[in-house]
Amino acid sequence: MNIRWDTQGNLRLVWPKKYSEVMAMAQAFVTYESGLPAQERLAAPSLGVIQGALDNTAAAVQAVQGGELDRATASTRYHQTMEQTHPLLDIALLLLQVAHTDNLAELKAWGLEVRGNEHVYKPTGEKGWAKFLLSYVEQESSLPEAERLVAPPLAQIAALAEALRQSMEQRQSGLNRREKGVKDRAAAAAHLRRLLQAAAAVLIATRYDGRVVNDLQQWGYQVVAKKAQAPAETPS
Repeated sequence: MNIRWDTQGNLRLVWPKKYSEVMAMAQAFVTYESGLPAQERLAAPSLGVIQGALDNTAAAVQAVQGGELDRATASTRYHQTMEQTHPLLDIALLLLQVAHTDNLAELKAWGLEVRGNEHVYKPTGEKGWAKFLLSYVEQESSLPEAERLVAPPLAQIAALAEALRQSMEQRQSGLNRREKGVKDRAAAAAHLRRLLQAAAAVLIATRYDGRVVNDLQQWGYQVVAKKAQAPAETPS
């Protein structure tokens, strides 16, 4: 919203761009308006409307923070689970190669990458080991108990796989919540900013005879001096 008031005056309003600055301005507005007698408050946009918009923006900010906290907490659990799982999977990988020496290609069923029938690629990175863990549990669980590896115990590996799966889901849920919150925060802050601009327009028009004055700072508005324009050069 572009508001052009007092184009001949020496003062102008500066509008915040960051959501935190918009909220700070709105909080100052609400605080000052709340202290005025009811009959002196703006009729539109009213104190209640601006307070509601401020509350909606604050709720979106909290959603972003909550989503990030959930994501970070789940990510920590994910890394901790992988640290517990890694040494066990090293044992499983070694025993699988021993058990299938004559036909290493069979290890593809456990989620391993095999070249021909000669070389088994060790998983790399947390994603690679996580994929191996989930595939390993799925394959071992499908086998008769007599055909499963004795070590590491399947129940132990399965419990870690379930913990890993839950942490992955929670991490994605937190990420989704944070991303939605960021969008909601931007929309709510933009709406709040427009309301503050509308309120400023009403104040300037109805109380200050169309002039931008320092008194507007009482409502939290930022009032600054206009930059003096350089005089035009006279052609020689």
